Amino acid sequence: MNNQDLLERLAFHNPWWEKGQVPIVFTPPFKRFIFGKILSYLDLDRIVMLKGPRRTGKTTIMYQIIAQLLNNGINPRNILYLSFDDPLLKIPLEEILSAYEILKVSGLKDTASFIFLDEAQFFPDWELTVKLYFDRKYPLKFFVSGSSVSLLTQKTESLAGRSIEETIYPFSFAEMTLFNNPNSELEKLLKSIKGQLFVKNFPSAISPFINRLKLSLEKYFSFGGFPHILSAPPDLWTRLLTEDIVQKVIFRDLVERYNIRQPTSLERLFAYLGKNSSGIINVSTLSAGIELSRPITEQYLSYLEQSLLIFRIPKFSHSPKESLRSNPKAHLIDPSLANLYGANKDQLIETAVADHLFAKFGKNLLFWRDQNHEIDLIIRSKDLLIPVEVKNNHSQEIPNGILYFMQKENLQKGIVVYRGNFNIKHFQNMDIYFIPLYLFLLT
Repeated sequence: MNNQDLLERLAFHNPWWEKGQVPIVFTPPFKRFIFGKILSYLDLDRIVMLKGPRRTGKTTIMYQIIAQLLNNGINPRNILYLSFDDPLLKIPLEEILSAYEILKVSGLKDTASFIFLDEAQFFPDWELTVKLYFDRKYPLKFFVSGSSVSLLTQKTESLAGRSIEETIYPFSFAEMTLFNNPNSELEKLLKSIKGQLFVKNFPSAISPFINRLKLSLEKYFSFGGFPHILSAPPDLWTRLLTEDIVQKVIFRDLVERYNIRQPTSLERLFAYLGKNSSGIINVSTLSAGIELSRPITEQYLSYLEQSLLIFRIPKFSHSPKESLRSNPKAHLIDPSLANLYGANKDQLIETAVADHLFAKFGKNLLFWRDQNHEIDLIIRSKDLLIPVEVKNNHSQEIPNGILYFMQKENLQKGIVVYRGNFNIKHFQNMDIYFIPLYLFLLT
């Protein structure tokens, strides 16, 4: 491709060069909770990397950042967006930047520019060029997006100490609720209860919204938090989830990345995990059930985990060896995916709670069990250890497992997430918070 053809292609992807603004269709008014955090990285001398599953809004966030830069007075031609989904741009990145430098008139080392590399997994050796310009101290601010299957590979090791990473998950329940109720009193309510978990009483202002929140919660179990699903007709959600998320990750991303010869076996494994989301995984039993060898099954689990379609949480133990030896729990990254494969309501509820906590605590989320007791989820962070039991009922009977674990670990606070009303029960020196499911997922 000659320079003129390349510049025309770049102009196609950067309409603000002529219009002075991002087309409104690319910048919906709703902004993710993480948007402000990412925007704050503009002043940080790091490459900003946005990772996450397919169709979670990474491209939209990029466009919203570009719109903000334009609003801040940045020259439109000092902003370059590249989508490596475009087959015509699958040429060396340095060649693209050289052509862009001609367009800018001023050199890349003379004027601050903002470079957005979208879907970087489709572009070979992108990290080498980015590292080259970064190390030369060019005034270039790079934003790089892609699925975790690409960005969690060894490629990013060369960017260690030069980048900052954020994972973009599907909408949380709170984000889905605000997306469907823009500029409402609900937004003020969410701000008033954000971060407030261990309180004696929640604001009475929540009362008028309880029925609406409960209905929104049922919708969340079916449609989940993938943004494009929420804007689609309800009769298309199954097809869109299957085609846009599952099949593209398994039959395109993972097959291309790892040269998988049995993608249907990988799909069968994912379907099993979906139907059994929140279950404890025994790899030997699992491999026999899907007729794959144990090493291949473990490998496929790792691939699904890297693509962030699933995550595994280990068993809590004060012995790291015991924790590593024990079978983990596996959850799908969004309740809609578990619903797609027929998980029951108990599993959907626990998956929703696990997804909510995993987005915040990541590897500090665990579970626990012994021969007689089990705790669904455990939050461990620094000196914090909080057991979370998830119930699909209205009962305020304190579960034996949570009492046993709290006494064993000398804990003062535990949580039961359930279908009933907010309440606090006291037992000896312990407080057990009974928190409605819809309320827990909003905090």
